[in-house]
Amino acid sequence: MSKVRVVCAHDCPDMCSLIAEVEDGRVVRIQGDPDDAFTAGFACAKVNRDMETVHSPDRLRTPLRRTGPKASGQFEPIGWDAALDEITTRWKAIIAESGPEAILGYAYSAHQGHMNRRLVSGLFHALGTSRLQAGTVCDTCCETAWDMTCGPVGGTDPEAVVHSDLVIAWGCDLMAVNIHFWALRRAAGGDRPAAQPDRGAGGLAPADPDRHGCGAGLWHRACAAARWVAGS
Repeated sequence: MSKVRVVCAHDCPDMCSLIAEVEDGRVVRIQGDPDDAFTAGFACAKVNRDMETVHSPDRLRTPLRRTGPKASGQFEPIGWDAALDEITTRWKAIIAESGPEAILGYAYSAHQGHMNRRLVSGLFHALGTSRLQAGTVCDTCCETAWDMTCGPVGGTDPEAVVHSDLVIAWGCDLMAVNIHFWALRRAAGGDRPAAQPDRGAGGLAPADPDRHGCGAGLWHRACAAARWVAGS
């Protein structure tokens, strides 16, 4: 059995370093990389079972060409060369007729790595197509909301959370979507309510109507936390 260091492919802010155990060409186990400070040797429940997706009999293994009306679910498998030839032929025809700006370059962040996120943007730039400012509808909306709420400031190094006086999880279940941040926060003593700011690192105030996840056990103290934040 061999061990291969890989990167999580999910669109997640944790961007975990992983160790995949491979036997006879199949992934048999996935775990967090113990040598990565933030991943800290463990992965989330979803990624721990990623080998089930990789080797699922239902996984698509070839491109599919639509053969019927949209939403009809009618497709036929084609080869990669045929798929790429069809795409480039259609793009060239559109550019010849209407110019490159008639094509809108649209991509997403995948695992949020710089290479994976920006590589396709380089292709669209070289073609001269129309481009979204951030590359995606999601990011553009998110960045606008962030700037209107917090101003044009960058995010914080997640490992700096151990020095925070207060963490407000606004509409975010850290246990579900940011498990390593949650673990680091707990290690720093930050799993207590914000109404107790004098014990070790800062407190945690979940602003979430869901009483599960990281809000469980803290939700009923949210009013006290809100009063402390307001200084009342």
